[in-house]
Order: sequence, then C-alpha cells, then structure tokens
Amino acid sequence: MQRITRLLSSPPSRGRWGARAGLVVLVASGALLVSQVGITGQGRPGLRINSTTDGVLRPGDVREITATGTGKERYYRGSVDAQGRLLEVYKEDGRLRPLDKNARHWIAEVTRLSVPPAPPMPPIPPMPPMQPLPQAPPEPPEIVDEAVFQSLLRVVAADPTVVARLGSPVVLASNDVGGRIDIDDAGADMDVTFALRGPKGRSDVHVDAQLDDGKWSIDQLDFKGAVR
Repeated sequence: MQRITRLLSSPPSRGRWGARAGLVVLVASGALLVSQVGITGQGRPGLRINSTTDGVLRPGDVREITATGTGKERYYRGSVDAQGRLLEVYKEDGRLRPLDKNARHWIAEVTRLSVPPAPPMPPIPPMPPMQPLPQAPPEPPEIVDEAVFQSLLRVVAADPTVVARLGSPVVLASNDVGGRIDIDDAGADMDVTFALRGPKGRSDVHVDAQLDDGKWSIDQLDFKGAVR
C-alpha cells in the first residue's frame, strides 16, 4: 500500500488534457493488488491509472483505469466537463458494459488504493525586508487549489459514507467553498462546506476536520440536504 500511494503522490497538473504533464501511472502486480481490487484469474495482474490529477476530479480533468492480465480486461474513463458533469465509459474485454454495482465497487476500491498521503506542510517563508513603498501582494490562490485542501478532498472522496451516498468516483462540483479555514506550520483546522458530485447525484457536504502530522482526522461529515 505504501508503494502504491507513493507512486500516486505526484502533484496535480492543470491545463488541457493534451498538454498536461505529470500523468500518474501505476503498474502493480501480486496477491495484494488482486485481493484489494477484487480481480481474479490466471496470469500476472496489472493495474494502470492515467490521470490529470492525483486528487478529486475537477472540470477539465480526466482519469483512465485499466486492469489487464487477470482473465478479464477492464477499462474505465471518467471526465468532468465545464459544467461539472461527470462523463463515464466502462468496458470489459473491449466491450461497453453498464456501470453496475460490481463495476462501481471495483472503481471505488481502485480509487481508495490510489489516495496519496497528505503533503507535508511547507515551511513559513521569512518576512521580506521593509520597503519604503511596498508593492501590493499578489492575489492569494483559490482555496480549492491549495495542496492542503486537495488532500482533504481526497480523504472525503474516499470516505465510505460519501461513496455510498454519491457513488464513485466523486468529483468537486464547484469551486465555491464556505466556512472556516486555519492553516499554519503545525497543521490545519477546517470547518467547511463544498459541493461534490458522483454518479448518484450532487450534494453539499459539511466537513469539520483537523490535519496533524500529515494525517487528517474528521470530527464531522454530513450532507446538507438531499442528493439532487
């Protein structure tokens, strides 16, 4: 599991699918992978994941999963359009198949295996020297682009309660995030609400969690209203 998560822990890349760098590729084999993702058969099993992000899919992102050498070849492709809609394709042995309960379970298990650990907190940069006429600082980045928020999203998207309610994969439906966010060199404390979308629909999710020593602990996770 540690080797798998390390292979998937490269930072997310933004931009068009054709020009994106840093694709995440996972090729693993052996009894551990067979037992974890529920694939059986003869031969040497292999799993490959090509993705434009190692976190939750956002508008413009694409993720492909291919399992080979197990007696049945599986292929899944999920992408999110500009309106936040999830578009999916699933094949077995090269033929289009419906995304039934077993296929969803396989996708959820592969997604759970590929969740990388939270990134280490960067050191606090030194204060710049005082200037007679200091320039205005640049606009802060969107919170959804912050590595610490992306790490929380990965944990929430893999949570069994969220998968049961929205299906898998789960994607960020909007860049709007409300609530309280405290980040310092020791960790992070977030009490936030944001919108997620899965195969079963979309819902606002409220999360109260703390990051300590690179590990998230979730005190509260609930849905705001019905899935729509």
